[in-house]
Amino acid sequence: MQLIAAIAMGFVAYAFVMFTRGFNSAGSVYGFTGAVVGPIFGFLSAWSLMLVYINFAGGVYASVADEAQPAFAAIGLYLPWQFYAIVGFVLVVIFAYLDIKTSSTIILVLEGVSMLLVTIVCIVILARHVG
Repeated sequence: MQLIAAIAMGFVAYAFVMFTRGFNSAGSVYGFTGAVVGPIFGFLSAWSLMLVYINFAGGVYASVADEAQPAFAAIGLYLPWQFYAIVGFVLVVIFAYLDIKTSSTIILVLEGVSMLLVTIVCIVILARHVG
């Protein structure tokens, strides 16, 4: 099943590559939707996507705080979850504006580690079910 999922994700990645060749701008959602169904829906879809990103970011910071609070409590540091969410936000802003090379390198390393972990899990699952 994991192999099928990996192949499907390859097709999704290919679709994104082809999409960016036709609509390669910061407003690609507006450009694509505007070209297909008109500028009003392009405008609405671009703003909807921005709201999704804002809500997703808030969820990520809350998730970071949810993990950080008990981790730091284990070493005796008891702070409210909002503190950890704000610290996470500030760190992201600092890395984003400090230098794009730094933030890109961090993202690349973290993505590489996550891909390595997923690959290891897939190998373990396949090894247990094949043997």
